[in-house]
This record gives sequence, C-alpha cells and structure tokens, in this order.
Amino acid sequence: MKRPIKYLWKWFDACLQDSDNVRKLETHVDEGLKKIDRINLPGKFKAWLYHHVLLLRLF
Repeated sequence: MKRPIKYLWKWFDACLQDSDNVRKLETHVDEGLKKIDRINLPGKFKAWLYHHVLLLRLF
C-alpha cells in the first residue's frame, strides 16, 4: 500500500505509525498560529480565529 488512507479523520500508511501524522499536525498548527499572530487584530478576534478557524482545520 503506497498511498495512505484516511479513516476517522486520521491518515494511515503502510507502517501504521502516528509519528508522521504528529509531525504534520505540529507543523500545521505552528503555521496556523503564526498566520493568525501576524494579523493586525485585537486579541479577542484572534481568540475567535483560533477557536473557529484553526481548530476546525485540524480535523
């Protein structure tokens, strides 16, 4: 099996280890936090973006 499959919002490949998924998730979260942090908005709007945009994209 060369192509990973998605099951219950997680990607699995032939080795069935989560280490690759964890690394991808960490980079995705880091990039999202940096993008939101660069936006020139007050803190309450950034908190809304964290909650309603970034968290929804993680799943």
